[in-house]
Amino acid sequence: MGNLNRGPKKVLVNALTNKNFGLYTNTAGTRILVHKDSGVAIPYSSTYGNPEVVTGYGQQENMEVVLLNLFAPYPNETVNWVAELNIKAIPMRNADVRTHRELTRNYSGLVESLAVGSGVEVADADKLSVMKQIVQGINHDPLRFCDATMVYAVTNDDTSDDSTVVITLENGLTKTLTAATTASLAAAINADADLNPYMTAYEATVNAGNIISNCVIEGTDKAFFLVEDGTDTTVQGFWVKLTQVETNVNISYGGGLTTTKWEKTPFVKIELDGSGLADGAGDDADITLTIDGTDYSINTAGANRDAKLLNTAALLGVNGLGPDSIFIAAIDIPASDVVNVVAIGEAMVIDNTAAGDLYVITAEDLEYSQATLDAKAMSQIFPNLPGNEFQVIDLPDPNSRYFKLKIKWNMEGADNVVFDALNVRKGDIEFYIKESLMPTLLADATKDYWVNGANMMTDDATGADRHFAELINIWTGAATITDAILAG
Repeated sequence: MGNLNRGPKKVLVNALTNKNFGLYTNTAGTRILVHKDSGVAIPYSSTYGNPEVVTGYGQQENMEVVLLNLFAPYPNETVNWVAELNIKAIPMRNADVRTHRELTRNYSGLVESLAVGSGVEVADADKLSVMKQIVQGINHDPLRFCDATMVYAVTNDDTSDDSTVVITLENGLTKTLTAATTASLAAAINADADLNPYMTAYEATVNAGNIISNCVIEGTDKAFFLVEDGTDTTVQGFWVKLTQVETNVNISYGGGLTTTKWEKTPFVKIELDGSGLADGAGDDADITLTIDGTDYSINTAGANRDAKLLNTAALLGVNGLGPDSIFIAAIDIPASDVVNVVAIGEAMVIDNTAAGDLYVITAEDLEYSQATLDAKAMSQIFPNLPGNEFQVIDLPDPNSRYFKLKIKWNMEGADNVVFDALNVRKGDIEFYIKESLMPTLLADATKDYWVNGANMMTDDATGADRHFAELINIWTGAATITDAILAG
């Protein structure tokens, strides 16, 4: 009887030249892809069905970013209050290796005597006190899974006169930022050399005056900071922001006590690229904002491109869009022709509605993570096990990610049960290729050399220029397989 099914053959590729791979056409006219190091020859033939070619894992892992809101029921008496945040790292499937390793880190904050409750919850000042302790505890933990900082939503309640907001950094430095009439708190924050290393603020750079405008202040470095009400400003909400640093895991979050409940809050960032907007008043730049299934039309116009960007940011940042629980802010950056939009509290989608004068829209996915072939995953696929001490073995580069090329094919071979009979054999191989070796474009100037003779591809570096993607193109005979597809 035949052998039991085995998994695919795995081949590590740290060098990519014509000495490693080759191509020839046999006497029957079948194109044969050869990996010379392992002696594998893969025919591209429709006799038993064309080979399956699958590529992937060429993308950088998208590390998760989440906002956590602390819901803390007030215990109805002046007591010492402890808040806990448990962060668990649950490994994802790393290529073809599974692990049951799960790690949990616990962080806590203590308020020795609670202030008066705020409705049914602990007062905001006490919440912020424990958040500071937890954020600092996370960032000082050498085994942490995430970096931590803060995000605040602030309303500029009256833009008909000067407005201020007070920001205190973790080192104790306190700054009072002032926005004059029609000016922007975000612009003042982003221009402050003491603050901009730690945070970015979102609000239209100019407003029409006598309106209520949203300003979202997002921490960008692993540090706690405090935002407090000033003149004509109100802090509407605050969240702990966690940015995943542990790779190849899913992160879960929870409280360890009944008086601590961490709620994962939707956090969306979208870039509107306005470089293609007409620089004149003849066209507008209308968009549709969709929040929780409801559409809101944003009708933007202006005498030139910068005016349209400003108008878009201003209209997105005013109250009245979506439910009360959502905070939307946007900042126009004329030098880059973009409007950066953030939304906290609900999923948000932006679509173009204008026929000709359009933004290019990019949504930044902040709540998704995928396994990638980084050093950790590759060390599991190609481990340096005991017994290899006296062997010269090829190991993954710890400073490189890898690209996966998987090929499955059928071929005719000798039957090992019936005398002098043939049957269909299955081939299955996975090449793990150092990503830096993969070409970017078919016209890439730095090419490996592949000799494309009439039938044979030899080992000398003469003849026609080829690189790996072109070699795969020739082997499959399908010009539609391009480098972009090979890049995953």
